[in-house]
Amino acid sequence: MAIILITGANGFIGSHTTRLMESIGHKVIPVDVMPRSADLSLLGIKSSSHIMNVTDAVALRELCEKEKPTHIFHAAHPPRDESPSVLNYCYHAMTNILESAMKLKIKRVVYSSSASIYGQLKKPDGSLVKEEDAVTIYPTYFYRAAKTVSEWMGDFYKEKHGVDFVALRYSSVYGPGLYRSIPLELKKGILGQPCRPFLTRPLDDLIYIDDVVDAVSHALFADK
Repeated sequence: MAIILITGANGFIGSHTTRLMESIGHKVIPVDVMPRSADLSLLGIKSSSHIMNVTDAVALRELCEKEKPTHIFHAAHPPRDESPSVLNYCYHAMTNILESAMKLKIKRVVYSSSASIYGQLKKPDGSLVKEEDAVTIYPTYFYRAAKTVSEWMGDFYKEKHGVDFVALRYSSVYGPGLYRSIPLELKKGILGQPCRPFLTRPLDDLIYIDDVVDAVSHALFADK
């Protein structure tokens, strides 16, 4: 049995990951700044949440020393206000997690990153970027830049300090308990109300939440 500390555990991806980890017999230490929403509470998660900000280095270290997690899934989200506070949050959160992982010999840290760091989905000539095309990191907003910096920090700790770090870059995720954006508009359509199914980036791919948490599970426990 693994002991998995999940940050952002009361959010959409964090809640579904918590449920999966519980269902396969692992102990989960859920951490979040906010309680779980009413919709996500319907998932029937058993583990009690620790209401805590992961930018609080002392509180996080004390929790890790007490609970002794073997793995960390970092899914805590920065604010989306497109100000430098986004970078500040991600820097402090990732530093605290990686320092704890290094000092407490945690087996692996998996980071919930984002495909938004690629930025543009079209080439300069206007044609679409294809899956097999080489792409570059294109962090045009603070949120994208913060995700990129977090990945770089994880890679640094992996190379310099031996912290086993993996980043997963999702595109748009949907599924039960996500009340905003795509599901909200689809519900309107089903009810016969005017709707506009949309994405932040209209050409983005949708990923169902069960496939995301399956990927997280593989990233946490795969030998290679």
